[in-house]
Amino acid sequence: MVIFYFIGTGKLVKQEVAGYPERERGVILAALKRFKRRTSPPATFALLSAIGVFVLGGAAHTRALPSWVHLVSALLALAFHAWAFSAEARAFAENNRLMDDPAGYARANAPAPHRIEAETR
Repeated sequence: MVIFYFIGTGKLVKQEVAGYPERERGVILAALKRFKRRTSPPATFALLSAIGVFVLGGAAHTRALPSWVHLVSALLALAFHAWAFSAEARAFAENNRLMDDPAGYARANAPAPHRIEAETR
C-alpha cells in the first residue's frame, strides 16, 4: 500500500508543479524520487519476509523444518517491518510537508545558491 501511496501522491504533485519554474520543479521531483527510493526496498522486504514466515511456519507445522527456523524467520520479519515503519514514517512526514506547500518546500530544500536567490526576491 505504501508503494502505491507514493506513486499516487507523486502523480498528483507532478501535475500540481507542472507549471513551476525548472529549479523548483527539479527539487520537488528529486524529493519524490527520494521518497520512493527510501520506502520501496523496506516495504518490499517486509512483505516478502511475511510471506517467508508463513511458508516456513507451514514447514515447521508439518515437521519438515525445526520450529526454531520459523521463530528466527519471524524475528527477522519483525526487524524488516520495523525498518519499513521507520523509513515510511519519515517519508510520509516529509511528503505531507511537500504536499501542503510544494513551492515553499522547493524553496526551503533548494541547494544553497538557489536559497539565497529565492530569499532576495
